Amino acid sequence: NVTLNSITAPSGDHILTIFSSNPNGVPDLNTINDTSRKAITVSPLVAAPVIEGFETDSFPPTNWALQNPDGLLTWERTTAAAKSGTGSMVIKNFDYPASNTIDNGFILCFI
Repeated sequence: NVTLNSITAPSGDHILTIFSSNPNGVPDLNTINDTSRKAITVSPLVAAPVIEGFETDSFPPTNWALQNPDGLLTWERTTAAAKSGTGSMVIKNFDYPASNTIDNGFILCFI
């Protein structure tokens, strides 16, 4: 495990590049596996409290993201039920073909 320093970046899509140098205090003789790159998205800050009615057809809404590691059923917008307005988000657990999985629907960043 490696603890990385905090960074700041403007909102938008970025490539995060992490690399090691002198592991264990000595030069690495196998440098082919010393660099990792990952596409990331930095969302703008959103003031709390966060209120989302899921009223627009766009899903997930702007600045929201879904994590669906297994690629199976996940969160979706529905108009079959709502607290107010016409929309909400739902995950159809009864129809889920697997057990012990996690799907997250979350706002990316708020203040």
